Parts: sequence; C-alpha cells; structure tokens
Amino acid sequence: MKEKSITMKGIATETIAKMLIVIIVVGIVVYLIYRYVLNSALGETACRGLMSTWCANCEMSKSGDTYEFGSSMSTKLQECITKYSFASFHSSCADLNTNNDCKGFIPHT
Repeated sequence: MKEKSITMKGIATETIAKMLIVIIVVGIVVYLIYRYVLNSALGETACRGLMSTWCANCEMSKSGDTYEFGSSMSTKLQECITKYSFASFHSSCADLNTNNDCKGFIPHT
C-alpha cells in the first residue's frame, strides 16, 4: 500500500513581508495627507479672507458711526469663526463688537 503525501501550498514568507511593507507605506501616506493637507493652515487663511471681506463690506456700509445696512454673515464664515475662534460671532454688521473684531482684518487710517 502506498501512502499519499499531503503537501500544503501557502503564501511565501517573502510575499507576506512585501504585503506588510505596502500596508505600512499606504498607512504613512494616508496619515501625511490627513495631517498636512486636510488640517493645513490654508483653512484658517481662507477663513481670515472671508472675515476680511465681511469686515470690508461692513466698513463700506458705514455712515458716520452707524451702519446703513447690516451685511449678514454667511454660514461658512460663521462655522470658521467658531472653529478658529479669532472673532466673536455676529449675525450682521450692526452688532456692537464689530469694530473690535474687525480691527485686525481691515486697515484703519
């Protein structure tokens, strides 16, 4: 009687090592993209630009010490003010603290 030998085929150790290296490299790339692209200072810079535009619109609507009309803040600007907290929240230019919050965003003569 002949005995049958059982041979098992599997994944070579070299292949497993290559797969682990690829997974580690992909993980590092994803982390770097998340860290430096999605959470970059560009978001804060864009928010400051929106705030500068809003403050300039408020200044243009100013007649003496009062505002002719209240320029409403966009939802995007409200969200970024909350996120970066560089100014207090205002719904329109006629709010009392607009002058204080806009000091750093528009030049005064």
